[in-house]
Amino acid sequence: MTEQKKPRALTYTEMMNGGRQRMDVQLSTVSPVKEIGPELTINGKTIEVNAPSDVAVAQRVADHLQRRIEENDWRPYKSKQEAVAAWSKLGGIRVKVMDALGLT
Repeated sequence: MTEQKKPRALTYTEMMNGGRQRMDVQLSTVSPVKEIGPELTINGKTIEVNAPSDVAVAQRVADHLQRRIEENDWRPYKSKQEAVAAWSKLGGIRVKVMDALGLT
């Protein structure tokens, strides 16, 4: 009878390279393809976000801004324009939501 050999454990380098001992030169020269992230529609406009968790964040920001619009509540700012200008400086998801809501 022949004994079955146990497969050897992978080295750290092999684990990091997907089971290969060396990284193929070809793989390192290929440019990555950008995947399309999750999307959310607010006020009929589509907002692209980077991660699925960002959908919940964008929805929360949209709900908050819609409440402020309905109640005309811009505190601690004196006016809507001042609030929008300050929030625009923050960038990110908030600006995308403000664009969708027509605030910018």
